Amino acid sequence: MTRRVAVTGMGLVTPLGNDVASTWAALIAGESGAGPITRFDSALLPVHFALGPDGALWFAENTANKIGRITTGGVITEFLVPTAASAPFDITSGPDGSLWFTERAGNRIGRITTGAPLPPATTPVRVAPLPVPTPNSSDPHIIPFR
Repeated sequence: MTRRVAVTGMGLVTPLGNDVASTWAALIAGESGAGPITRFDSALLPVHFALGPDGALWFAENTANKIGRITTGGVITEFLVPTAASAPFDITSGPDGSLWFTERAGNRIGRITTGAPLPPATTPVRVAPLPVPTPNSSDPHIIPFR
């Protein structure tokens, strides 16, 4: 049996527009559709993304003890967090141009500066760990700056 399909049109609903023309125009203009999840509470999701000042998407890999980066060209790089088994959980871009993340098991907050050249993926990222003042505090989440 032969099936036939007829394409009668094309449509898109994206963060950049609700049709093909507006989405394409936004993409050509270099706009980003990335942003915080606002439709539901995403605090319990294992991975959060942050748009970095370098235009890449950054994410924390909880079980791998790494911070990841996805460029606009689709290149994925992972960077080791220097604190062993720290379980980086949440990440956000701060008003200072740095990326901030929590070390769930390390009871710290880490800071990554993207202005300097990044190290090879086999070496730890330059992280300025800031201890959380409350010992054994639970789940120190970073609230995204708005």
